[in-house]
Amino acid sequence: MQLLNDKEKFVFLMNKGWSKGLEDRGGIPTGIIAFAQEFRADEPVMLRVKINTSYSPPGWNLQTELEKLDLPKDRAPIEVTTDMVEYKQLPKFYSGDVFLAPTRSEAFGLTCIEAMACGLPVITTNFGGQTDFVNDANGWLVGYDLEEVTWDNMYEGNRWATPRIDELRKAMREAYTNYNLTKVKAANALATAQRYTWLNAAKKAMEALRCEN
Repeated sequence: MQLLNDKEKFVFLMNKGWSKGLEDRGGIPTGIIAFAQEFRADEPVMLRVKINTSYSPPGWNLQTELEKLDLPKDRAPIEVTTDMVEYKQLPKFYSGDVFLAPTRSEAFGLTCIEAMACGLPVITTNFGGQTDFVNDANGWLVGYDLEEVTWDNMYEGNRWATPRIDELRKAMREAYTNYNLTKVKAANALATAQRYTWLNAAKKAMEALRCEN
């Protein structure tokens, strides 16, 4: 097994808030469950998760939420942190192999483009704003089923995607076992992210303003 990060283990990464238990919009619990079901303890692979607790409600407890997932005992290691990471330290955090984002709904998907800017291909749901820049060339798009939101008053009446666990596991397994494919997608991810800099965004805004004038 060749590893993109030159370390002993192949590393999947997640970075998102977690506020609504198993129904969370960002997909943290979905990603953890899929990883734990797919990879066994004797495989050189791990999942590293950073949770932004700014979105967590009062009384939210990480250990309690993890226990609700009822993860298999013989699973590959999962490291979870709620520590904040300074902006300048983000490249160090994203020093893995593949970014995992089984989100249920996104306006843009900032963490996806952050990971891609650090050379990581992305496994994500084929639904939401991140599909503007994540595709089959620089990542994996996972199928989903739409479900009406009934558990969150803020989004009531909307429909969110429920990523298909079997497809998510399949994409993770392929990323882990097919080194050459993952390496190509990683290079394409970096090239894509370089088109989404603040400088390019400012240029497009200026062009739009000129057209209006």
